[in-house]
Amino acid sequence: MAAEAAAPSQIEAELYYLIARFLQSGPCNKSAQVLVEELEEHQLIPRRLDWEGKEHQRSFEDLTVGVHYGMAQLLQLSTEADLQSYLQTT
Repeated sequence: MAAEAAAPSQIEAELYYLIARFLQSGPCNKSAQVLVEELEEHQLIPRRLDWEGKEHQRSFEDLTVGVHYGMAQLLQLSTEADLQSYLQTT
């Protein structure tokens, strides 16, 4: 049996989401659909918190309705990840 992967960090989950949204906005709709299916299958969609602070799974569509990320956020997130990676190696 394969070992289960560790849950993604919030940044990783958001990056997966942003990549899928980016693919949806261009000519790569099939790639976007496959990515969305895998994100849901592997539960890589950022979870939601209820008013008591409990986490709940949600679908890609649920997240898309409530969140409006753009390319500026994708660029900022990738820049932060690069900087964080750089700082960890120095």
